[in-house]
Amino acid sequence: MGFASLNPSYALLSLVMQAVKEAGRERSSAFAAMWQCARMLPSGRKIWAIQFRKKPIHQRSCRNGGPSLMNLIGSRSTLIANIFSLVATPIATAEGAYIVHECFGYYRPQDFWGFLFPVVVVFIIRNRILSFCFLALYIALIIQMFFQARGIHFAPYACGDRLGDALGNMSLFFIVSAICLAIYPVIALLSFIVSITASKE
Repeated sequence: MGFASLNPSYALLSLVMQAVKEAGRERSSAFAAMWQCARMLPSGRKIWAIQFRKKPIHQRSCRNGGPSLMNLIGSRSTLIANIFSLVATPIATAEGAYIVHECFGYYRPQDFWGFLFPVVVVFIIRNRILSFCFLALYIALIIQMFFQARGIHFAPYACGDRLGDALGNMSLFFIVSAICLAIYPVIALLSFIVSITASKE
């Protein structure tokens, strides 16, 4: 009976060192060594399976900052849609400023926050369908305001009612965004409760 059999810590250390050497020959990386240890130790393999939701390690990628970064920004398509919405914000703001100035004779700098708020909402919620829907609404709003500004340029009295809001669609867009932002934490809380209940069962 050797010293390794009398000292479990030494035996475990020897096993880890052996795994590191084998993994270093195969892939020469610390991540491969950890995976080799998980394969050699049944309990370690179970822990890795739980940590990564029972997905094989080789199927997970750490590109672009790893899973934690993707959880922060959402999927790539969601991020692209949100960036396009962010780019559309100054365009819509410029068109709105022109319309307000031509109709009322002054500028409203606070309108910028009305156009920016939907972008903030999609970056918070990070939902693919919602991001593309808001991007489509931004594009439709820009097109509508372009023709509205064009009509005002050729016919100064095309603003309509002076007591009304020339940017009524922007106000509606802002209200829809506020409703989505108010519903989001409720849905997130319900999903969390359902997941906790399912895990206990």
